[in-house]
Amino acid sequence: MDTREWLEALEQATSLMTENEAMELAQARLLRSDKPLPFSVSFGTNTDVFWSKNRQGRICVTFNGMTKEGHILEILCHNRQLHWFQRFYEDYQLHKQHKGRVPGGLLTLRSARLVWQRDRDSDKPWQSHSLLLHCSVDTQLWTHEGTESIRALKIAETQEKIIRKEKEKSLTTKQQERLQANRTSLSLLSNFQEFSRPKQHQPNQNPSIMVGVSIGLQQPVKIAVIDVITGQTLTHRNTRQLLSKPIKQKPKKGKRTKNQTQYELLLLHREKRKNNSKKRQEAQIKAVNNRFGESELGQYVDRLLAKAIVELAVQYQASSIVLPNLTNIKEILESEATAKAEAKIPGYKKAQKLYVKQYRQNIHQWSYKRLCDAISSKAAQNGIAIEYAQQFSSGASEMPAKGFSFNCLSF
Repeated sequence: MDTREWLEALEQATSLMTENEAMELAQARLLRSDKPLPFSVSFGTNTDVFWSKNRQGRICVTFNGMTKEGHILEILCHNRQLHWFQRFYEDYQLHKQHKGRVPGGLLTLRSARLVWQRDRDSDKPWQSHSLLLHCSVDTQLWTHEGTESIRALKIAETQEKIIRKEKEKSLTTKQQERLQANRTSLSLLSNFQEFSRPKQHQPNQNPSIMVGVSIGLQQPVKIAVIDVITGQTLTHRNTRQLLSKPIKQKPKKGKRTKNQTQYELLLLHREKRKNNSKKRQEAQIKAVNNRFGESELGQYVDRLLAKAIVELAVQYQASSIVLPNLTNIKEILESEATAKAEAKIPGYKKAQKLYVKQYRQNIHQWSYKRLCDAISSKAAQNGIAIEYAQQFSSGASEMPAKGFSFNCLSF
């Protein structure tokens, strides 16, 4: 295992997650055996990625250093990702048309990475692996309003750099070159106006309506829609209610499909993590490596929760969503587990400690930072502001969400 993987494992162990979850993830990374795959190739500059279309009208890509050999790769993706690659192609054609005199900071694509992934069983690596393209984007650059906002921010930052350098009495050759580059960037940012991007839909919002989000052990998230002027709770939802929609499944021939809800995906994810934890413990005892990695099911559930929360915010015309400050996440969750133990076993401290430990193991902590990031991303797409506030340590149902949504007014 290389140094990077050790550092990533260490970072996971010292993150905002609880100790049990952090140790499980760290152990899974440290016990994993090395993979006989080539290293991924990163392209940190968006101008190193070249986009084109073939005779069939399909989007293709090549990279800096691969053009002479003629290695052109065709993009194969789902329809839900196609609009992103279409935008990359349009931005590149605009960049090519103006011979590079396009502000690179306003291109939607930020960076790209080529990676290999095993998805089939075969003795030959070129038959068992697929080449994947991971792209990082700035979603704010998707709309005209977002592009103009970033343009104004970059102009202000570049002007500040130029003024600071011009105040210095003597500059080295590299500093003079950098100063000239900043002047060129400022000129491009100020004068280039040919981006054709869709207007952002401005939803109807009531500034007095807020959505407070609270987190917990048994329920990863609970929300309350609050009118901050009257103090009235308009509605509240727990995780099960947010994930009450049925899962769309293709019917199998000769079989009746069971109508499952999105909440059952959360239960399935918890059960898988519980089983993987048990397998890791057995592997540790036997001193063998393991590959019991976690699937992306948890991330998918986070996105479903974020979508449901934002849809409710839009329905009630909320102007902002208040997320909890995760700095005291451990104390909040410990308080919930302790309150649960005291209610179940009053007066027996030793039994309560055992109950708290077992309760945490059975629930299996959620990745709350990932969940909050998903909510923030979805809210930004709908023009809803995000605020942060301190969440009360309480085991009550919707009351934490209601309580700290009022707290945010003092921030």
